[in-house]
Amino acid sequence: MGRQDVSNPLQLGQPFHTWTGNPLGDSTVSSITLYDNEIPKFAKATLERLYENVYCTLPRIAAYETVKGISTYVRRIGEKIVAIILFRDLGSRIAVVNQQISLTQSEILSFCHAVFAKYRKAQAISFYALDTRLEDFPLPFQQTGALEENIIYFSKTKEMYLASIRPTFLKKLNKSAELIRADHPTYKISYFARTQIKKAHVEDVLELAKKRMISKGKQTYTDSIDIIPLMATLRSYGHLVVATIDDKICAGSVSFKVGQRNFHQIAAHDPTYDRYELGNQIWLAAILHSFDLNGSECWLMGGKSEQKSKFRARQHILNTIIVYRSQLHVFLNCKTSLGLWLRQKNANIKPRLQVMVDRLEGKAPSVIRFLRNTHVRKTTTSRSNPAHED
Repeated sequence: MGRQDVSNPLQLGQPFHTWTGNPLGDSTVSSITLYDNEIPKFAKATLERLYENVYCTLPRIAAYETVKGISTYVRRIGEKIVAIILFRDLGSRIAVVNQQISLTQSEILSFCHAVFAKYRKAQAISFYALDTRLEDFPLPFQQTGALEENIIYFSKTKEMYLASIRPTFLKKLNKSAELIRADHPTYKISYFARTQIKKAHVEDVLELAKKRMISKGKQTYTDSIDIIPLMATLRSYGHLVVATIDDKICAGSVSFKVGQRNFHQIAAHDPTYDRYELGNQIWLAAILHSFDLNGSECWLMGGKSEQKSKFRARQHILNTIIVYRSQLHVFLNCKTSLGLWLRQKNANIKPRLQVMVDRLEGKAPSVIRFLRNTHVRKTTTSRSNPAHED
């Protein structure tokens, strides 16, 4: 393992690097350090402070992947660290480990210059699921939507947030909550954090999710969830909200909290209690609990955007970005560049195809009626002809 200070965006070897003027679009003095195949000790707390996102925390990376082989880019202004980017050297490509975070265009450019300068074999740098969209970037690049998130940006108070929810929807939930308590007096909601969370509780919630998907005739996803890394991450950042009847879990929400952001991972309920809007109730309970934890944002994962919008969540698309060393390297990586181009084209075409499908579905009843009427007329005509009667 070794540390390399970058003396210039395109040169290495000086004892320390300083930028004066406005290399990043401001008038600050910056220094950049590259830790080759090393993660410095200060990285864990600093990553949490800078990005407040569970998907680029060291405990989660260690649990779901490995920290082995990760190098680190650190940029400082004075003594203050203002950016940390973790990455893997894969030879011809540098793969950035940080995901679902926001990086400025100037920060990405700074990182690319430093990394391309040190790792001479690297032809491209890939970023996954960034809350960033490049425009007028000086290096060749491609970007396309990679991941959907539905995010609630909280109001100042819990009362203000509740007031922002559609009154008819909130009234329905309140009425359902009263009804389930009347029909099931032992119904209650409990909250657990980090080491308080038991593996059995999480397994119960996963089983409810599986049962729910089966009841809807859909493919289950919980079998692919590895309980070991999930529990390891929960011990660092986890929160669990469960509803019980007769001390048996009937609904639950598994989430993580880093800084002021909450990230929902799993939400499930027993379909036996659908009449009580139990799924929506556990969502609301978990969201309101985020307020109690001084949260400012609540990430509800992708999918079901229309349903999640009822809780004031806004759909957000995170991008895959690939930056190339030069136009020549775009050509040399044509398999990657063409693949991403086709993916972008598919993303553009898909909404139009969906509109066509929706229109066809809208016309389907009239087409079916037409075919039925045609069949009836033909049948009536044949029966009126004595030559076809027995």
